[in-house]
Amino acid sequence: MASLDVKSLAYACVASHTAMACVMTYVYLQRKTYPGFGAWVLSSWCSALAITLFLLQGNTPDWLGTLPPNILVLLTLTTLQCGVLKFAGRPTHRARNAVILLVYAGIILWCTYPAPSMRGRLLASSLPSAFLALETALIAHHELARRHRIINPIISPILVTIAIIYLARAIGFFLLPPGPGRYLAPSSFQGALVLAYLFGHTGLPAGLLILNANRLEIELSRSIQECRVLRGVIPICAYCKKIRDDQGAWDQVEAYLHTHSEATFSHGICPDCLEKERRALCQAPQESGKAPER
Repeated sequence: MASLDVKSLAYACVASHTAMACVMTYVYLQRKTYPGFGAWVLSSWCSALAITLFLLQGNTPDWLGTLPPNILVLLTLTTLQCGVLKFAGRPTHRARNAVILLVYAGIILWCTYPAPSMRGRLLASSLPSAFLALETALIAHHELARRHRIINPIISPILVTIAIIYLARAIGFFLLPPGPGRYLAPSSFQGALVLAYLFGHTGLPAGLLILNANRLEIELSRSIQECRVLRGVIPICAYCKKIRDDQGAWDQVEAYLHTHSEATFSHGICPDCLEKERRALCQAPQESGKAPER
């Protein structure tokens, strides 16, 4: 593990996260997606930008290398959770997450300037991230199966793994001897964390794409089943044109099609029927011996 080059792994993170963010954006713009997918796209870009800013530490001003990347890490998880809740049809936790972000930003600033503490920043960033990842995993596991009958074996395990990574990061930096005051300082422990981060946050967008595809397949299957109802031999009366349903009841064509499809009707009168009706109205007074009124 000592041979792991932390900076090289960070470059790999930037490349993979940016590629996945581009794929998510393309799917969002060019393919059918569901509520919440836009939040997942934003989450992917936040993750790619966060690791990029972490990588630039030492080459940028201190304020740019501390608060923005840490805020982006938390935004990655809050927007991800917002998307999962929207996808499941549940209300989002915007107010609560906004409070978490404000408190979090205050702690990061405090541990950067008035009372500089590398370990304090690590603890402040790791614990909320672990909490959000674990909470989102539970939401994805229960709500998606209950509301949409989607069983996705990828999202929840990856989120649980991400939560474990953040907890291990917080605990490890307290138990291990203090090292250089940089996130990407060469060390076996840091290399293992960056490697786990690489796989976790790269696999997560892939799992979200599969989740969107699962829902699309389910709805497509339902649509095909509904279309099949109108195929084959439909028993229709030769005189009144009513249709017999599966229970033996005779319904008007409009009622039958409305029940077995998503079609709606707007009634009118065709020119032939309009002409027949006009002639019938004109002939009725003549047959009764009265001249038609003008």
